[in-house]
Amino acid sequence: MQRGLLYACGAVVLAGLCTLFLGLSGCGGGGSGGTGTDGVQPATGTIAVVFADGPADEFEKIIIRVTRVSLLPENDEDHPVVIYSHREGYEINLLELRDEDLILTVNRDVPAGTYDKIRLHVAEVRGEGGPCDVLRLPSGKIDLNPRGPFRLAAGGSISVRLDIDVDKSIHIASNSRCNFRPVVFVDIQAGGTLWRCPRLLCGTIAELIDDGDDAPDGEIDGFMLELGSGRGTLEVRLGEDTAIFDAEGDAAGRDALAVGERVRVRGMLNYDGTLAASLVVVGDVMVVKGEALGAVDQDGLFAFRPATGEELTGDFDVLVQDQTLVIAGCDRSVSAALIKAGVKCRLVGKYAVGAAEFKAALVFVAPAELRGEITAITPAAELMGDWVTVRDAEGGETTFLLPAGAPVQLEGNGDVPRDFLCPGRRVRATFDLEAAGALRAEALYIDPDKLAGEVAEIEPERVLVLASGERIHVGLDATILDQRGDADELVAFEAIVEGAYIEAFALTPCSGDEYEGFVILITEPAIPL
Repeated sequence: MQRGLLYACGAVVLAGLCTLFLGLSGCGGGGSGGTGTDGVQPATGTIAVVFADGPADEFEKIIIRVTRVSLLPENDEDHPVVIYSHREGYEINLLELRDEDLILTVNRDVPAGTYDKIRLHVAEVRGEGGPCDVLRLPSGKIDLNPRGPFRLAAGGSISVRLDIDVDKSIHIASNSRCNFRPVVFVDIQAGGTLWRCPRLLCGTIAELIDDGDDAPDGEIDGFMLELGSGRGTLEVRLGEDTAIFDAEGDAAGRDALAVGERVRVRGMLNYDGTLAASLVVVGDVMVVKGEALGAVDQDGLFAFRPATGEELTGDFDVLVQDQTLVIAGCDRSVSAALIKAGVKCRLVGKYAVGAAEFKAALVFVAPAELRGEITAITPAAELMGDWVTVRDAEGGETTFLLPAGAPVQLEGNGDVPRDFLCPGRRVRATFDLEAAGALRAEALYIDPDKLAGEVAEIEPERVLVLASGERIHVGLDATILDQRGDADELVAFEAIVEGAYIEAFALTPCSGDEYEGFVILITEPAIPL
């Protein structure tokens, strides 16, 4: 058995392996939102910047190096407010963010005020394992326009989620070169709430916090996490259910946490910018993907086989301790009984060489997933949903229940009416492993069609006719981005004129041949490099 890759908390250039919070303290040296010692409400607030991405099956990795994130005040773009900056930049593998949100920074000293743009500086984009050896970024400065200005109140907190849709951002210009023009969907939400699973972060305990109230006598309530290299500190709060593991990978108490210890932390942001920890592990951890070969036995062990390409090879036993978190979905605690032969898992923990076993601090149980083409769909009125049959790549067919409340979405985008579900549609379904009875889908994602060309005619009722003959209806809820300038701008339908070149991500309805466009990019034809 080969020793696996250690996920140490290293330099910024290792960000693809180790998720970090950056720039938390800000330049002013002030604390988080709240009332100052003199009783005066501070003139600053807290902003969390979160990155996300949809899938891009043609690549193994898409890595961007972010060097700066700024907010542009309303009517004053010449004086941007920098909320993250690092000379070397921070590398993010976007394709790791399909099911998780990466917190780039939580800055607690952002001037209160109204902002109307977010400026992203990207120094480099590179891909691995795809059709392009070179990804060219036309401009390293990307201005992002939310749907209208947003206001940060004094003492308030907001989250800015930047969802970079890689599949829509890559434009093939030649056999080995591509243009990367980021298509970024911006969501802004009050408070520090994240939309999806948070990735692990790491750092050094700089200070222990003892409130003297919540925790039992002699136990700490949290700690300040120093992230190094000028990235600032984050206040981590411990709760009754926080699982703690020591440097050997064994379950431990809060006394295992000490100033100077390097730790890995998982948790959710609170409204005030602190982190409510669900897991703390002292020292480095390993992260291994693979498949369970059996159920958890009476000794807390189950057999595991790493996936191809993982640094840890060969079958081995995994130890599930009493404090081990077993999670499905984002942060939903489930029974270890859900682990059984064939279930895909991702392990976080430490490999004990002497015992020849992996001590798991965290086991992610992956949702069962099915990809393929819909061959039949019929109402299931008695169960409030639809029976859907999908044929996979091997020709096998699976029938499952799609409940009425389950989301149906365009892959990488928002909701799609169920009218677009019909035989022939390419879909991806995820399933609830805990549901009893019939196989039940948690969500269904539809692969869109991509159309590109010159607009030859614009008909009434918001219909675009391309020079190649395709007709695209653009609904009132469609997202339209103008990518022809230095900044990507959200624009109205009227910005599309005859002769413009567009790319459309659309679906044909189950009857008729007119496409429904959900995302329209006004851009330029790809020019060979």
